[in-house]
Amino acid sequence: MASEWSEREKTVYREIEAWAENLAAAEERGRKRKEKFDTAYEKLPDEMLEKVHGMLDAVLFQISSFADVNLPYGQEIEKMLSAARLFDNSVSCVADMQKLSIDQLDYIAERQQSRYHLLSFVQGGLSGTGKPLLAAGDVLFLLVANLRAVQLTAATYGYEAKTPFELLAALKIIFMAAAPEMVRYAVWKELMDELDGREQDFFTESGKIFHRYLWPGTIGHAGKLALFTLLRPKKRGKINWAGATIGAVSNYYFSKKVGECARKYYQYRFLKDKHEKTSPA
Repeated sequence: MASEWSEREKTVYREIEAWAENLAAAEERGRKRKEKFDTAYEKLPDEMLEKVHGMLDAVLFQISSFADVNLPYGQEIEKMLSAARLFDNSVSCVADMQKLSIDQLDYIAERQQSRYHLLSFVQGGLSGTGKPLLAAGDVLFLLVANLRAVQLTAATYGYEAKTPFELLAALKIIFMAAAPEMVRYAVWKELMDELDGREQDFFTESGKIFHRYLWPGTIGHAGKLALFTLLRPKKRGKINWAGATIGAVSNYYFSKKVGECARKYYQYRFLKDKHEKTSPA
């Protein structure tokens, strides 16, 4: 039998619904831009796109594997469980996190994410100095750090992050944050459909993770790195403060966007699972 919704849970659920409605409204406003993009994209050679997307997919999964092997996970989980035991001392594993209230989980999730927001800010500032090695590693760092941040958010709400389903969900959440506003709702809807066991059609149109709508952000990021190089001072020893500021702020806000998408998704899952997929009255 489904448990009763608390007033706070009803409020959070309605906030998620309002957030999703804003995504849908942005999609509607961007419909014409999306149609123009699709028309231009479909004129490109299919064989070339297939090869490029295949290589990019392979890179994404290699980076995911790198994150699993090289970034601390067990230590972060232990810190999370320790924080949870301040609210309920019976918490001993990831699944036990669902014993906590939605506000307690949100508090822990925000603390987890804030560290990665700061890391993204620092890395963005370093890459913005225009030094080739730091700039080249910016994309790798952004994906790895944000992937781990999403996985820890999943664990905070009681979902074991290191499963194929959760890894794919985490990558889609990062994609949703990186994609133009005109398609974010489509990604959100696909994530919802997966939870309800319905057929998906957004990612499955290509069967790949690197979707066509990642190209605008990819090109924009490449342009940002090129700008850092142009702004780099010619005299050695001088710091490119303009580039460092742009890099720090842009990486920080991207990390915040990823965190927001992740929290909405796992809040929704937590509430729906807790109440056996019934909606609040």
